[in-house]
Amino acid sequence: MKKHLEKIIILFLGAALISIYVNSDVIFIEKFNGVYYVGIYVVALKIYSVLKTIFSAIYYVVIPKLSNFSANNRIEEFKYLYTKLVSYLLLILFPVSTGVFILAKNIVLFMGGEAYIQAVPVLQIFSISIIGAILGGLLTSALNVSLGKENISLKGAVYAVLINIILNITLVPRFMHIGAAISITLTEFFIFFYNYFVVNECREYIEKHTVYKNFYQSVLGCFAIVILAIFLNALNLSPLFESIILVCLSIITYLGILAMQRNPLLIEVIGIIKRRCF
Repeated sequence: MKKHLEKIIILFLGAALISIYVNSDVIFIEKFNGVYYVGIYVVALKIYSVLKTIFSAIYYVVIPKLSNFSANNRIEEFKYLYTKLVSYLLLILFPVSTGVFILAKNIVLFMGGEAYIQAVPVLQIFSISIIGAILGGLLTSALNVSLGKENISLKGAVYAVLINIILNITLVPRFMHIGAAISITLTEFFIFFYNYFVVNECREYIEKHTVYKNFYQSVLGCFAIVILAIFLNALNLSPLFESIILVCLSIITYLGILAMQRNPLLIEVIGIIKRRCF
């Protein structure tokens, strides 16, 4: 019971520290730049928070199974499941990040109108930050918690808060809301790299070839999305119509590229859909 309570306290402290560095930016913006820029920043921050919550939910549901494999020393099963989790998230994360970056202006106009147009670069920066946040979460939550290495995550979170405060003090007075977004992005990637180099299991408990292959295929699909976006932008369509067309064509193109590469995860998903529907 004492051991479980200790883990709960560590997880709570880690979550509290993450909440501090994610939300402290608003305090710094208000202090150095005023309430107006807080409003602009919060529009992009809300979208970022929603995306982060959705992606986090994917790996949180797998943690109990990973913990069970770790507790029973079923290393190969742990490695297989963790590799699959990372691969799935890479295949989803990169196209979403690319799409948000491309459609940032249209998203902001839809969410807040012309008055919040200055939130566009912030959202674009957050579209990069989400990659660091989710990759970091795959290590701090999915891996460290499953292996009982919560202390490493907590230590990394402490460093992250200190780095974030220093970055905010340095960047926000000069670059305002954009500086705050850069601060969060650098902090998220720090957490990822800190855990990657400190926790040896993150390299041992994963099938690197499989992850690299999915990473390559995902990046290839993202390049196709960028080309589509450039083409559609030249047509001067209305923001809403352009967004709908781009999302639909991007999904079709991205899945088509994965299918051409005979991506095993896509084939698996198609098989599951066929069994459920037919």
